[in-house]
Amino acid sequence: MLSYKRNCKEVISRLTDLYTGGGRDRIFASMVTPNPALQEYKESNIAGVVDYPDLGKRLEFWDSYLSYFSQLEDDSIPHAYFSEFDQGLYGGLMGASVSFLNDPDTGRITSMTAPLWDDLSPSESLKLPQPGELWYDRMINQFDTYANACKGSYLCSHFICVAAMNLLFELRGATNAFLHMINEPDDMNKVLEYSIDLNVLVQDAFFERVGLFDGGTASNMLQWAPGKVISESVDPFHLTGPKEFEQFGRKYLERMISHYDAAVIHLHANGYRLLPQISTIDNVCAIRLIDDPYNPRAIDQIDKLLPQSGGIPLVVQLPFERFTGLLKKNELPGNVFYRVLGVPTVDVANRTMEAVRDYKV
Repeated sequence: MLSYKRNCKEVISRLTDLYTGGGRDRIFASMVTPNPALQEYKESNIAGVVDYPDLGKRLEFWDSYLSYFSQLEDDSIPHAYFSEFDQGLYGGLMGASVSFLNDPDTGRITSMTAPLWDDLSPSESLKLPQPGELWYDRMINQFDTYANACKGSYLCSHFICVAAMNLLFELRGATNAFLHMINEPDDMNKVLEYSIDLNVLVQDAFFERVGLFDGGTASNMLQWAPGKVISESVDPFHLTGPKEFEQFGRKYLERMISHYDAAVIHLHANGYRLLPQISTIDNVCAIRLIDDPYNPRAIDQIDKLLPQSGGIPLVVQLPFERFTGLLKKNELPGNVFYRVLGVPTVDVANRTMEAVRDYKV
């Protein structure tokens, strides 16, 4: 099915079970092993600000990087990620100047914009981007170029939505966005309403140009899941709390997800307290828990977090030694996708996966 994933059919079947409620007594895992293509990228690139990248060179990297996993028999699906569209795309579509940052450690080039507005007055004349505008055409071209390049070998992952308060953060900066929440909620809501239309335009273009694979969506957050699945976050509310999420976040998140079959939502360590709220959102197929410095890791709280997830599968990461130790003792909770870091070789990964597939909670 994919030349860079020899057990692709089995993985799709396993992931379908996990993300449709059939993984509660099993575990699932991706194995992160050293990759020569990433090492070469580290040695030949310097971290820092760069221009919008040459797509041919980006695709050379992705092909080299993903081909290395052709012998890997874990629960991953090889995918290229539109990291260049990480944040900056949405601001760029609204006319902001976009900056790009090269990260040799990950092989990715990400994007951001400086705050675009001095106040909320531009919200009175918001328009959706059109063909012929720089970032609209750049977006379509990158979708087409990647989709044509990867056919038969690997997939193109969906990428993050920047809707509701996330977009207001980009337009006004975090401090001003929170001040609008307190002092100008009605004017702020005009922007949040517009943000849904903008994000639907972007995500619809992705699904139209890139399409589905075996009826599902490739994902940097959860590998693959059935249906049209978007990637969402509630990052601004990590800095507030459940009350503010209920007032200014829930309805926009639910409205965004309602346009598609499902969503994966990620929470950073300072936002794990929102897990009970996120678990009540309809059509959330998985929640990715992201470890951050100076905070307890998700794996260290997994027994506490799982009961708050409402049965939604969690995606967590942990070191190889910790994973194998818990695996041998049969102490890994089910209904969890484990991203295992620091696996020494592909052979070790494949042997470990034999135990993963046999594991029963």
